[in-house]
Amino acid sequence: SECDTIVLFYTAAGGTSQLSQGKDFNVCMAYSTDNGKTFIKHKKNPIVPNITQLNRDPNVVYCDDLLGYVMVLYLHGSKYCLLKSENLVDWCAFHTIELSLNSECPLLYSLCVDNDERQLYWILSGASDSYLVGTFKDGMFVPCQSIKKLHYGDCMYAPQVFSNTTGRVIRTSWMNILHTLSFTGQMSTICEMKLKKIEDSLYLCAWPISEISTLYANVKEHSYIEVSKEKPLMEVLDISALDIYIGGVYNDAAVLNINLFGISLICDMRNNSISCGYAKGPLSIKKDQFQLRIIVDKNSIEIFIDEGEFLLSGEVNCDYILNYMKITSNIPVSVEKIKIASLKNQSKVRI
Repeated sequence: SECDTIVLFYTAAGGTSQLSQGKDFNVCMAYSTDNGKTFIKHKKNPIVPNITQLNRDPNVVYCDDLLGYVMVLYLHGSKYCLLKSENLVDWCAFHTIELSLNSECPLLYSLCVDNDERQLYWILSGASDSYLVGTFKDGMFVPCQSIKKLHYGDCMYAPQVFSNTTGRVIRTSWMNILHTLSFTGQMSTICEMKLKKIEDSLYLCAWPISEISTLYANVKEHSYIEVSKEKPLMEVLDISALDIYIGGVYNDAAVLNINLFGISLICDMRNNSISCGYAKGPLSIKKDQFQLRIIVDKNSIEIFIDEGEFLLSGEVNCDYILNYMKITSNIPVSVEKIKIASLKNQSKVRI
């Protein structure tokens, strides 16, 4: 039966194998007409000859503003190149841009501010999750604000997104988990991406997809608890992956310590920061509430902070002998909501 064509773009990494000796890094294309069972390399390959050094990692999207396709390609250092095409085969470079503290794996996709279709912007990001928000004007990518950072920590890298999926942009990243017996690395929690306006700035936000609730097994909730040194909160935890939400009133004199399976999370409201091991990031923008969504597994932790505009990750080692959560504070703090859900590992999340 007749089906649509699937097109993929890939880096032909010259000089990295016996067959590719003496060749450059360039961009090639392949296509499938049998729903991805087989792919045919395009006869005009490479469709983008080498621009510089080890340029790689093409990411291609359609852009209405340019009436054509846009490819973002990593060049070298922190530099990326934007190219455009009307037919996916003939490409022309039109913009070089720098994303500080990034290299590799660029992404380009559009989001609407607070789901308002009249306010559409483009997100340009790199492997380390620094990003620019901008628009395409007069054939160029024009940032509307300075570069921002979504992810803090050293455990999450090279995110990939699936855009135009039932109106959502879905993301997952590679987590550099090394200390396991049976595997190296894993994929992060699947998130939905949003663009939100907070205090006159635009923030890229990541939040676990709602479908994660289909994995909930045992759910416990608490409301309006005052926590202090003298009155810690103690909760026995299931020995499994957990989805934990903790939210309360921001107190700029408080330091909240959350201990999970022997892992210490420090919410320092005096310095507006949160830390877990070597990873440290911001805690809040508005500083009226603190909100933490914590996905913790045997070897990893992901912390979605505030409204999702900050993300902290780390490689951890859960001590399941210490199967409890303990929350203390240097001064009394009002914790308005706590929700702890165990995650079943035998189920599949359908998006």
